[in-house]
Amino acid sequence: MSKIRSSKRVRMKRVLGAGLVLAFLLIAVACSPSGESTTENTPIPVADPAIYVDGVLLPIRDAVLAFPVGGHVADILVEAGEAVREGDALAILDEGDPIEADIAAVEASRVDVQVALDDLYDAAEMARTAAWQRMLDSRLAVSAAQEALDDFNVDRYEDNLEDSDSRLADAEAELETAEDDLRDYDDLDPDNPTYRRYEDAVEDAREELHEAERERAEIEVEYDQLRLNLARAEAEYERATDDYEALAAGPDPDEVQRLEARLGALDASLASLQAHLEDLTLRAPFSGMVVRIELTKGHLVMVGEPVIWMADFSSWTVETEDLTEHEVVNIQEGTDVTMVPDALPELVLGGVLHSIESIPTPHLGDVTYTATIHLTEVPEELRWGMSVVIAFEK
Repeated sequence: MSKIRSSKRVRMKRVLGAGLVLAFLLIAVACSPSGESTTENTPIPVADPAIYVDGVLLPIRDAVLAFPVGGHVADILVEAGEAVREGDALAILDEGDPIEADIAAVEASRVDVQVALDDLYDAAEMARTAAWQRMLDSRLAVSAAQEALDDFNVDRYEDNLEDSDSRLADAEAELETAEDDLRDYDDLDPDNPTYRRYEDAVEDAREELHEAERERAEIEVEYDQLRLNLARAEAEYERATDDYEALAAGPDPDEVQRLEARLGALDASLASLQAHLEDLTLRAPFSGMVVRIELTKGHLVMVGEPVIWMADFSSWTVETEDLTEHEVVNIQEGTDVTMVPDALPELVLGGVLHSIESIPTPHLGDVTYTATIHLTEVPEELRWGMSVVIAFEK
């Protein structure tokens, strides 16, 4: 234990112990039956119930700030002694212009990719809608073709076909007869009237046969066309249904994955650039006061170099590292504490023991524990770093 620390404790004992001695003297006088002094025969038990340690006065919060990146100082936005709020900008480095240009380029690329992705979905939706319309139209066409086929008079068709077959057979027979008759006159001159008459008869019979064939074809084609119309409508409906089902799931998943992966990469790059840009601005981690600034505009600042000191003076704590293993077992968190600053010996401060660290710290050859005390009052005379003698009641 150092001589300096011991002298502080002695002074604290004298200040607080004097009151205890006086209290015992008054008790002894009051207890005497005759009111006479009993100091000659009755010993006064003077005991010191307190544990004395040294401490230091600290603000409730303090921080030494540094930039996470290096660069030249572009602007200093605060002055020493100025109050700031959490998140306020304190100083800025000037390397932001190229980063802002990179951010603008990445944002422009992101817009292009997003537009391409949106167009992909829009095109897929338009194609799906068109396929749906085609499916509906082809379904109506199937219904119309089926209705036309159902309305067709098959009995009349078969009767007409039978009549056509009879006419065709008659025409074939007439042609065969006319050709046989013409062969009987093959020895005549072609310009002979008789030959020409039989030759004209063959032509008439042949024309009649062709007419019968055309009539039969027209009868067959009408029915076949109705069946063909239904088959074609059904085939178109099936194709339209397949196309609609293929497009119902949306755009090409491979293309969507490619564009979304590109967007993800751009977002990651943008976040990295924005974080780096934010690193160029030093901000207040809490509301308090700027107590010291080690910055000059235009000068180079290294990564992690301390540049601004901050403190929160809204309340104060006292921290001691002097509690030994024998002393710490006699106190507990939440108990009241009395303190006297070395620089203000007539000022007695009140406080509450807030916490005791569980891990010991070797200190001046002893095993000691760090304790933190919250002050219940904050006189204006107090200053950061003042030495304080602390008295813990056992």
